[in-house]
Amino acid sequence: MMRTEVDGVPCLAGVVIVDGYRGPAQHCDSDVDYYGYVEIEIFDLQGRPWADLENRMTRADRARIEMEARRCL
Repeated sequence: MMRTEVDGVPCLAGVVIVDGYRGPAQHCDSDVDYYGYVEIEIFDLQGRPWADLENRMTRADRARIEMEARRCL
């Protein structure tokens, strides 16, 4: 988990980044496997899930948090 903020509120983000398959598309079970995906969960500063704040995330918040997480890899 990493410290960040959503809608100006300090929080923690749990980020799972699954990169896409680097081979032929026909070897993948789905487009999600081929292109990859990112899952972001938001927690309060004590590590408890915070669904209300997660629902307030904008596209810009998601992109920023994803970029922050990729820098940590």
